[in-house]
Amino acid sequence: MLRRRLHETRPATTAGEDVGRLTSRVDGNLGHVGGLLSPAQRALARDCASRLTRLGSRVPAVASHGDFQPRNWLWDTASARLGIIDWERAEPAAAVRDLARLVDGPWDGRPDLREHFFTGYGRALTTEEDEALFCYAVLDALSGLRWGLANCDDAVVSRAWRTFERSLGT
Repeated sequence: MLRRRLHETRPATTAGEDVGRLTSRVDGNLGHVGGLLSPAQRALARDCASRLTRLGSRVPAVASHGDFQPRNWLWDTASARLGIIDWERAEPAAAVRDLARLVDGPWDGRPDLREHFFTGYGRALTTEEDEALFCYAVLDALSGLRWGLANCDDAVVSRAWRTFERSLGT
């Protein structure tokens, strides 16, 4: 419900600008970590960039946190309230961008959590949003691999590898 409320604070536009920012970094990220990826993983990243470029005008852009994941959530048990920290990446972006780190994070192996999320979110994803979510997750994994290796963050690196494995069915 909290994610829905944030996404509803700004009238939806299209995600073209957000997609452009994301896809413009793919070559640089591949230049840094592409040697660690298989040819199939590199091709997947490029394919996702191309697919997102095509989808950008068909997926809604909303107010986005930009780093929505459990390590940026603070749960107050006394009040039963969730707080979110780490807002420096907040900007208008595709609504599914905020879901990319959930795919191979808390939703990994837990379809019940995904189902509960969308119950609270108030709607299912469109076909275009589902495809965009897949691509956002792959490109987030690519940038996460670069960032995680440079910053010795094993959790981010592990999630990135899980994303590539799941995405290619390996």
